Amino acid sequence: PAMGVALLSDLLTEVLIPVAAVVGIVFAMVQWLVVSKVKLSPEVESSGTGNSKNGYSDYLIEEEEGLNDHNVVVKCAEIQSAISEEYQYVGIFMAVFAILIFVFLGSVEGFSMKNQPCTYNKDKTCKPALANAFFSTLSFLLGAFTSVVSGFLGMKIATYANARTTLEARKGVGKAFITAFRSGAVMGFLLAANGLLVLYISINLFKLYYGEDWEGLFEAITGYGLGGSSMALFGRVGGGIYTKAADVGADLVGKVERNIPEDDPRNPAVIADNVGDNVGDIAGMGSDLFGSYAESSCAALVVASISSFGINHELTSMLYPLLISSMGIIVCLVTTLFATDFFEIKTVKEIEPALKKQLIISTALMTVGIAIVIAALGMLSTIATGLAIDAYGPISDNAGGIAEMAGMSHRIRERTDALDAAGNTTAAIGKSSCNLDRRRSHTQALKMVEEVRRQFNNIPGLMEGSAKPDYATCVKISTDASIKEMIPPGALVMLTPLVVGTLFGVETLSGVLAGSLVSGVQVASEHARSLGPKGSDAHKAAVIGDTIGDPLKDTSGPSLNILIKLMAVESLVFAPFFATHGGILFKYL
Repeated sequence: PAMGVALLSDLLTEVLIPVAAVVGIVFAMVQWLVVSKVKLSPEVESSGTGNSKNGYSDYLIEEEEGLNDHNVVVKCAEIQSAISEEYQYVGIFMAVFAILIFVFLGSVEGFSMKNQPCTYNKDKTCKPALANAFFSTLSFLLGAFTSVVSGFLGMKIATYANARTTLEARKGVGKAFITAFRSGAVMGFLLAANGLLVLYISINLFKLYYGEDWEGLFEAITGYGLGGSSMALFGRVGGGIYTKAADVGADLVGKVERNIPEDDPRNPAVIADNVGDNVGDIAGMGSDLFGSYAESSCAALVVASISSFGINHELTSMLYPLLISSMGIIVCLVTTLFATDFFEIKTVKEIEPALKKQLIISTALMTVGIAIVIAALGMLSTIATGLAIDAYGPISDNAGGIAEMAGMSHRIRERTDALDAAGNTTAAIGKSSCNLDRRRSHTQALKMVEEVRRQFNNIPGLMEGSAKPDYATCVKISTDASIKEMIPPGALVMLTPLVVGTLFGVETLSGVLAGSLVSGVQVASEHARSLGPKGSDAHKAAVIGDTIGDPLKDTSGPSLNILIKLMAVESLVFAPFFATHGGILFKYL
């Protein structure tokens, strides 16, 4: 009987993990197909011959902007361009850092190709450090690439869904809610399933070389989490600077000085503001949560591999953390059906309770399965639902912007604002959220304020609506700001463990990690709740408070969250080097 249970366990592990990932991808595609049934215009629905640019019909582009100027739309609403340009610069940094990983880890044994006794079990022989350097570098690049894909997919889905949410809001708040939530679910399930599948395939491919050297195998796999979090840091910081520069400029001048509504097409920064929602709150957030997902999985795998209980077990036992994640996908799938099929939203008051039910149901179902085992991984196993709720907010926000710019009924804008408000409140449950980031956000926001003021003062007829704003200049300010200003904070976070571990050793590095955890949690928590009362634009003082608080809660808070995780997993990846060559100052001075 014991052998039968073991075989059943092995079979379940080998089958359930990839099957759950595939089911998650298929479910995401089904949700996307349902959302795609919402047609953008009568022309597309009847003939399917309407011209399309960036996924939108000409008809909807004109309605969306409130202006018959396709050149402005094509030039300014380039969300993909902003993301691509940002990732080009980050890609260079990642390539350099990958070289550092290989050099540092390869030098642990002088780039020797000879097998060495294992660190935690001297009776066993482990693969050489050079192999660990190569596979760690490979998994780092793989994690970075998967993180980029996660952010890019989220951005594509959001831009595809926001206009459809606007159109569904004409039929009622329930229809708009389901469209926005289904769209968020597409991103959530794609990210969770892709992350699980790539990690599972990587482990099995690496095992072809490592065999039963669990210690070396999972030390190399930790690079996957490092790559994911590295891209998340730059995506969050760059995206936060982008969106807050645009948001602050649009709100401060538009609402306070010119007394025009939010997302009014007369505001030169309105396009940059809406693009920023996708760059920061969708692409950046997608990379961020993927990084958390990858880090917690890799950390659990490493702990299992070096424990005295786990060393003598098979791969299927080592993969228990991934089994939890696969269970999470199935649980989130069932939970999503409660929101889209079992519960019907009829009034605005029902939106927020419905979102909270998703988190409660998914968490309760996972708790029954795993109790409090592997707490961090258990918390993140419901990432598909959490991310669906997170993505739902920016999609609803953009839908409201489209309604305002298209001059649609005020009733539609009220519905999308209700969806957005509920999403903002509930998303605080689903996401955790440095002085350097805040300062850079404010610096670029001031440039945006000056540009918006210049256009209102120098373009005749802009306030009356007879002249067109120069949207492109505002978009360029945000894009340049995000690219230029994200490198210093990112470099500071990623180089600190390397410098401290190399110069002062593992003991000092442990103190740095403890300090970053204690201070980072407090500051991130404070910033996450700092003065962000969206929807209070009727009151100028509230708008100014929003202007001050937004960079704190949307740039500094989330980046501190990543800082805590990234410094920890980076120290784990470079631990062999620090243990062998760390503390240079103490050795030679």
